[in-house]
Amino acid sequence: MGKILLEGMDFYSFHGVYPEERKIGGHYKIDLTLEFYFGKVLKSDDLADTIDYSSVYRVVEEEMKIPSKLIEHLAARIIDRIMEKFETIQNISIKLSKINPPMKAKLEAVSVLLEKER
Repeated sequence: MGKILLEGMDFYSFHGVYPEERKIGGHYKIDLTLEFYFGKVLKSDDLADTIDYSSVYRVVEEEMKIPSKLIEHLAARIIDRIMEKFETIQNISIKLSKINPPMKAKLEAVSVLLEKER
């Protein structure tokens, strides 16, 4: 087993419970960990034998364009799409952070962590 990590993906998107969030938008950061068997790719040096992380990024980018009220829901959608598209992934985890959320508190971000296993 091995892991590919996509770290610090940065998006400006329109998610949130409040209408202002869906109108004005906000910053989001995403970290993904993809776990799968590296077996063949370690010898072949062939993209076809691994997970093309640029394709994974495109899936995340597409999902970030679809508004959600809750980041929990958004994280689950991203995981489900990736697991559906890349059948060799055995385990996936996501950390999705909403940067500077609109609340009366001094905090950098609110994050959700979600993991799914085949």
